[in-house]
Amino acid sequence: MVSTRLIGRTYAVSLSIALCLTTASPARAEEASNYCFWTILVESHALAVACGKPLDLQSEQRFRRIRKALETAIIRDAPLSPGGSSDKARSAIRQDAQRLESPNPTSCATPDASNAIELLAQATTQDFEARLLSGLQTPKDPYAGDCL
Repeated sequence: MVSTRLIGRTYAVSLSIALCLTTASPARAEEASNYCFWTILVESHALAVACGKPLDLQSEQRFRRIRKALETAIIRDAPLSPGGSSDKARSAIRQDAQRLESPNPTSCATPDASNAIELLAQATTQDFEARLLSGLQTPKDPYAGDCL
């Protein structure tokens, strides 16, 4: 399961992965693991808040809708993963959210922080939200695919 692998990743590695999304095409994002994208989104949001660069109101509302839709799809589709279940996915989301929502404040001074905050801005546009929500309508193994 991707969540087990992600738990061991350091913050810097997660940010490096997130940077790849800034150049990913919509098709590439659709091929990505929903769980991986969820972790990147949550971590980037937490970093933006910690660094004093929160989203504007409309983008924040889109972030919340995207996050909820991803979580719903991950839980719905978890049984498609070998050995997966909705309960396991729900538990992994809860555990990983606690870790991801607590970034190291010293990370704000790194170039990766600026890139992660830019990633968040791109991932919370109206166009990206529409494409992502549309793609989530098709069930798929939430752990399968690239981690961007």
